[in-house]
Amino acid sequence: MDVNRLRTGEKIAGAAAVLLFLDLFLSWYSVDLGGALGAAASRAGVDTSVSGWQAFSWVDLLLMLTVLAALAMVFVRGTGRSVDLPASLPLIAAGLGGFATVVVVYRILNQPGPNDLISVEYGAYLGLVLVAALTYGAVQAGGGVDDLRAEAESLTPRETPPAAPPSTGSASVAETVPPPQAPVPAPPPAAAAAVEEPAPEPPAPEPPAPEPPAPDPEPPVPAAAPEPRSFEPEPLAAEPEPAPRPTFVGDDDEPPAAEPPPPPRAF
Repeated sequence: MDVNRLRTGEKIAGAAAVLLFLDLFLSWYSVDLGGALGAAASRAGVDTSVSGWQAFSWVDLLLMLTVLAALAMVFVRGTGRSVDLPASLPLIAAGLGGFATVVVVYRILNQPGPNDLISVEYGAYLGLVLVAALTYGAVQAGGGVDDLRAEAESLTPRETPPAAPPSTGSASVAETVPPPQAPVPAPPPAAAAAVEEPAPEPPAPEPPAPEPPAPDPEPPVPAAAPEPRSFEPEPLAAEPEPAPRPTFVGDDDEPPAAEPPPPPRAF
């Protein structure tokens, strides 16, 4: 923790928080017995005073919570850390300190118990001064009253105006007329120039893709050469067997010789 990082408001709040914690152990109230009873109590060594822890039921817890908020603010600032909270630590410490100051003032004016029997001691007055100093230091650490008020207003949700009741059939025409609309702001020069420019012409359609060339015709298949005819000589007709020679009985003459067959034709 680097003390040099602390601002004046955080130093005041831190010192007041430590002293307020110690002040809770001092005498805040005492019982005024008076007369012989008081003298007897003092001779017997009976302590008729009470500390801040003994006198309250919940005010001491409020003061302790205020002390812790102030010390946390000082610690976070001195170490350079950050905490993720809905509100800043100075705003929390200042809020708790302001509320605790009002409560302590009320308890000084209206002591816990009968006012004619209970007396306010120095611890209560010292506690009032310390809790007020703590609140002042927290406000200064948060940037002042105006900054804390602006932060508190930003945390408060804004109420939306109630919706107008629906118009009935018997309502006048003037009630149903909608309010005039706010004038539309003129476009900037760049936008006006963009509006005045003519719209670009649509791109020309792309020409159809050329059809692929027809495949080359297949070359004609050459006709098969005629097979050479083989000229084989026709088989010669078988020579007829000569007819049997008739025999002529008793005739010595021989028959005339048969004519020879013609020679075969050559091809």
